[in-house]
This record gives sequence, C-alpha cells and structure tokens, in this order.
Amino acid sequence: AQQKNVFKANAPTPHTGWLQVYTRPRNVKTNPFDANEVKSLPVGTYQLEFSRSGYVTQNHEYIVRHNETTRDTVTLSRIDYVKPLAFYFGVGVSLNSLMGITGVLGAVFQRHDIQLHYTFGLSDSKNVHAYSNDGNDNYLSSLSFKKNSFGLKYGYQFNLMRQFAITPQLGFSVDRLSASVTSGNGLYADGASCNNITLGVKLLLVPFQHCYIFAAPEYDVPVNKDDNYKRLTEISDIQAGGFSATVGVLVNF
Repeated sequence: AQQKNVFKANAPTPHTGWLQVYTRPRNVKTNPFDANEVKSLPVGTYQLEFSRSGYVTQNHEYIVRHNETTRDTVTLSRIDYVKPLAFYFGVGVSLNSLMGITGVLGAVFQRHDIQLHYTFGLSDSKNVHAYSNDGNDNYLSSLSFKKNSFGLKYGYQFNLMRQFAITPQLGFSVDRLSASVTSGNGLYADGASCNNITLGVKLLLVPFQHCYIFAAPEYDVPVNKDDNYKRLTEISDIQAGGFSATVGVLVNF
C-alpha cells in the first residue's frame, strides 16, 4: 500500500475476420494483397484493386467484421480495343501516283462508320507543256500539278479479332489539281477537278487502347471530269480515279 507499482502487460489480441474474393477470369492480380485465398485480417475497411492485362481494372471496398467471413465475386470486363461507339481522328500518307498527307476525322455508332478525309498533295506530276489554243500551238509554259482531295465515306465495322477489324467502305471524293509554273508564263488548268465514287476497305490493328494503326486501299471510279482534267489525263501522267491506299495512325475516344 502507498507504493507505486509498474506492470508490463501483453498487448490485447486484435479482433479479426476473414476475406475471400472469387474472380472471373482466374489469375487476376489483387492489390495491395492477394484476396484469392481466404485471408485473415484485422477488423476494418479495405480497398482492393483488381487488374489483368486485356481487362478493365476495378476497385472494390470491403468491410471485415469480427469472426465473420466476407465473400464476394468480381467479374472483370474485357477491354473493347475496337469500339462499337467511338470518335476518332488521325493522319496518314496517301500512296498513289501523286502522294499526299491525309487528315482523317470520323465517328462510329453501333459499328456504322462515317468518315471525312482531306488529302493535301505533296508530290508533283511530271512537267506538262501548255500551248495556245488559237490554232497556232504556240508554246506558253511548263507546269507541274499537285492533287488535293476531299471525301466522305460510309462503312460498317466487323471485328474479326479482339484487336483487329475490317470496315468495307463506300464513298464520294473530289480531286482538285493545283498548278505551279516551272518555266514560261501562264497558269493552265489550275483548279481542274474530278468527282469519284470510291470503293474500299479500312483495316484496323489496335496495339493498345485508344490507338489504331490503319491501312485503307481503295479504287476510285471517275463519274465527272471537267474539260481541263480530261485534257490533262490525255497529255500527262495524271490519272483520273484508279487504285490508291492510305496508311497511318488514328486516335479514338
């Protein structure tokens, strides 16, 4: 009595419970600990992340109670690499007799694909010699031409594999020639135009989410050429319609 005494006591045993989570598919990574097996845990609230390559990551919260087992089943959804509903834009290189850089803008709704594109001509045609049309055939100038194109396409998207799709396309395009003088004087046939019906297919390879690598071969069928365009196809290497292809990259959301 009347004395101070110090006692060393053992820490109280914490209340615990158990947590077990089944996952579909199996072999899902859980963070911060493995919840695929029955896990004994102190009573409390836990945040778990479930992830697997090719699937959408999910986060869940669990409450572990004293002497109780908390069970759950988590089903991860596959990632839609090729989306049935998306907005996209990108850039490509058009490969034909007159190459160019193509900008692409489009949208997919329930796999119906509407696409706008514009090609800015880069390569020049061979020189075209212009002569007077007064009956004397006097030499006027030599010119080269670039081809710019604007078009609209409709297609329907088929998913052949999770990361590969094919879209047959039908469209309409307008080709317009831009002339530049290489010698002499006089700008002949600048703005010559040709309208085409386009038949093609767009191939999509998806290396990862939100990125498409595409190739789009097509055949253009001329339906209307102005007089200048007709004349140029007769005296130069410039063609109306024919085969072409565009390859490039698209970003989708």
